[in-house]
Amino acid sequence: MSIEEIEKSLPNGLHDAVMREHTVNYETRTLIFDIDVWVGDLDSKNEEEREKYKPGILRFEGLKYFV
Repeated sequence: MSIEEIEKSLPNGLHDAVMREHTVNYETRTLIFDIDVWVGDLDSKNEEEREKYKPGILRFEGLKYFV
């Protein structure tokens, strides 16, 4: 799945995602982000449903550089 497809599948894209950790492997040229992605419902009266996050992983391969 492309990053564009991932963003379109989320209520607010990756805008409200929270990065917990990142790992760079320069030998295999991979970058992994451990994130919490917002999947809440803005229209919900229940605060827990409005502020719901789900863990996710973004993995990038073929890394050229990382700053």
